[in-house]
Amino acid sequence: MRANSVHTGGSLVRACPDDARLGFTRFKWQQWLMGPKPDHKAPAQHKHTFAANAHSFHHVRTLSNFMCANSWLNCATERISSNSTEIPRSARVCTLCPRFRGVTQDPEDEMHIFVCLQYEPLKGSYPRVFNSLAYRQFYSAHESKLSEVDALFRSLLTQGGPEFWSQLAVFLTASRYECKHECYSYTER
Repeated sequence: MRANSVHTGGSLVRACPDDARLGFTRFKWQQWLMGPKPDHKAPAQHKHTFAANAHSFHHVRTLSNFMCANSWLNCATERISSNSTEIPRSARVCTLCPRFRGVTQDPEDEMHIFVCLQYEPLKGSYPRVFNSLAYRQFYSAHESKLSEVDALFRSLLTQGGPEFWSQLAVFLTASRYECKHECYSYTER
C-alpha cells in the first residue's frame, strides 16, 4: 500500500492510505474519539462522558452521531459517488475552507472542523471548548504537524464536564447549519 497525498499533519489517522478501508472507522474512533477505558469499580470516572452530561435528546443525538463518526462531514457523506463508485478518503475534502481555493485541500473529517477557518466566527461562542488548554495544545500540535496530534485531539474531545459537552453539542449543531448554508450559497455563485 502506498500513502495517499493528503496533508497528514502528523496524524496517524490521516496518514492511512485510501485503500486501507477495512477497519478504518474503528481505527479512527480508537485514535480520536474513544475516551478512557471504563473502570466499573470507579463510578466517578463516568462523570466525564457525554452520556452522563448531555441532558437533552438533541444534544445526546448530536454527540452520539459525532462520536460514532456518523456525521454530516464529507468523510461520512461522500463515501459513495452518485454513480456508485467509492470516493477515496483523500478526495473527501472541505469545500468551505478558504484553503479550498488555494493549494492545500484538507480532508473534511472530525478533526477538520476544529481547525477550519470557516468555523472561526462560531468558536468565540463556546469558550469551554475553544478556550481550554486541551484545545490550545491540540491546535498548536496540528499547526506544527506534531505526531501527538491524534492523542491531543482525543484529549480535547474527552475532557468532559456538563458545560463542555453542552457547548460541544451546540457548536456541532451550529457547524452543521453553517456548513449547509455555506454549501448552498457557494453552489449558487
